[in-house]
Amino acid sequence: MSEPSPRSSLVRWLYTHNPFYAISAALMLYAVRAGYGELQIGSINCWVMMGVLAAYTLLLAGVGVCIVRLGRVWEDARSILLLLLLLFLAVSISADDLFVKATTPGQGTALLASGFLFSVAVSAGVIWGSRIRIGWEYAVPFVLYLALFFAMPWWCSPELHPRATRMLNWTVFLFPQVAALLNLTLLPAVRRGVKGVANNGTPWPWPWFPWTAFGVIAVAVVIRSFALAMTFGQTGPIWGDIKARSGIVFDTIWGPYFLIPFGLSILVLLFEGALAAGNRVVARRMMLCSPGLLLFALPWSEGPAFEAFLTNRVLATIGAPMWWTLLLLLAF
Repeated sequence: MSEPSPRSSLVRWLYTHNPFYAISAALMLYAVRAGYGELQIGSINCWVMMGVLAAYTLLLAGVGVCIVRLGRVWEDARSILLLLLLLFLAVSISADDLFVKATTPGQGTALLASGFLFSVAVSAGVIWGSRIRIGWEYAVPFVLYLALFFAMPWWCSPELHPRATRMLNWTVFLFPQVAALLNLTLLPAVRRGVKGVANNGTPWPWPWFPWTAFGVIAVAVVIRSFALAMTFGQTGPIWGDIKARSGIVFDTIWGPYFLIPFGLSILVLLFEGALAAGNRVVARRMMLCSPGLLLFALPWSEGPAFEAFLTNRVLATIGAPMWWTLLLLLAF
């Protein structure tokens, strides 16, 4: 029997590992960035931007359900499901600009509520349409994460919740800490192990299903944390003349030390998962890797905003990140 030609192998790879969904999503996000990125901060029509992202998200979700129901192409479906998570993040970020200038709760609450309900409805529709079965111990933390992503612009808005600059900076800092607590709501799922996803309706094995999705959410937490610092932090557009500014400000209060408790919560989940699976080798490796969190405590960033918040607020209030990282590691 003759071996398959390189061309036929390439066609087969493209069919079963289709990269064009990711390419199309990247192009879509780039188009939105190109269309709105040059507008003045505060002048963007967030309803239109969210509507564009929501329409594309809905189209991609429909494609994902169809290729599962009609073609049983689960490799493509996995790519689409993970892309949907990132698109939900993009939809939540699209509301940030509105809350820069919002003066009444009604200006943004409807937008965020619509985005949150849309994301939950699309997620539920894809799971139901693809006949995927997932337990409450995964579903509840997932919905809580979506709620956190969409609630933060509303909570950080200085017009809706007047605060001193230092208090708003602490609010931005607390976002990944709340996400760390949400990570711990996954402990029941971790302890159930493979039993929690038995007969899930997909060919994907545990732990790749559903933990790959929560890995993408972890990446989304990092992106969202930095995006909040850019918009609502000490040098964000809310502190300057909106009409005189445009573009993105990268001199922010954000630093890798924001993520230390979040990173520790991930290590806790991995450690508990290894114990639940009876894999002492992985559990030991998690313990050996935990000192790596000390790298996050180093001052990797620079700039006046970063240094001012770290020196005048963090060091003066809760101490050096290196010290409280050591305390967290000792508790771990």
